Amino acid sequence: MGAAGLVVAYKLSTYEALSQAKITIKELMINYQVSFGYEVMGTLMDALNRHGASVIHQDFSDSPSWTFRFLCFMILYFWIKLLLRH
Repeated sequence: MGAAGLVVAYKLSTYEALSQAKITIKELMINYQVSFGYEVMGTLMDALNRHGASVIHQDFSDSPSWTFRFLCFMILYFWIKLLLRH
């Protein structure tokens, strides 16, 4: 089999393998931890809710902090919007 025959054979075998493969869609989530002052808690909570973040852990000590989770594609959008707001 020559080079052209190998190209055709690889193409057909790749097509066959991919056509029988099970496609799994996964959402990539990223966790963030942020510490903040109580004066911005309302703004932060509102922004996280508007952009689909879910709070995983909350610490309400002298310096409150939250751990929250975002879908990957929303992260940059959220931070830009939050920074431009102030």
